[in-house]
Amino acid sequence: MELAHLPETAGPVLLGLARDALRTRLLDAPAASAPTEPWLDAALACFVTLTVDGELRGCIGGLRPGDRLRDEVPRKAVQAALEDPRFSPLPPSEIDAVRLEVSVLGPLEPLSVGSRSELEAALVPGRDGVLLEAGHRQGTFLPQVWDNLPTPTRFLDALWRKTGLGSREWPAELRVLRYGVRCWEEPEDRS
Repeated sequence: MELAHLPETAGPVLLGLARDALRTRLLDAPAASAPTEPWLDAALACFVTLTVDGELRGCIGGLRPGDRLRDEVPRKAVQAALEDPRFSPLPPSEIDAVRLEVSVLGPLEPLSVGSRSELEAALVPGRDGVLLEAGHRQGTFLPQVWDNLPTPTRFLDALWRKTGLGSREWPAELRVLRYGVRCWEEPEDRS
């Protein structure tokens, strides 16, 4: 399934799956009835991001299609809350303060570039997610990261650091892939 084929109603359904998974796992709340939309059976890569007061609180995802969205989104939501190694597990008392974002990824597209300057010229800020693979190292930024790092130079400098590469190093085995996303975020005021 292509991202363009996801219906306009996908956002509330996916966010509901993620929120319900957190409430069920952290609060032992009963699970809501499972949505029946057939598009949820598509195997698409996704990320779930948690923020509190605009600050990252957890983010877990996959870059390649795994299970069906109906299974992946709840799993990634719980992993982002409890298993992101950058953060302590989310306590039940914080669940209402967390704002969820679900990103569904399009296919990975290899970029034929041979230098940082070529890569900077090939990227579309705000649209492109980027995956770097160099040997056993890997790092990615979702397109949403452009909000905080709005120029290709700043975006790639930070991604290079995240991947564990020298600031201007271009490893011979470097593989660069780009991808798009469809992203939905809970409103700030969910009451």
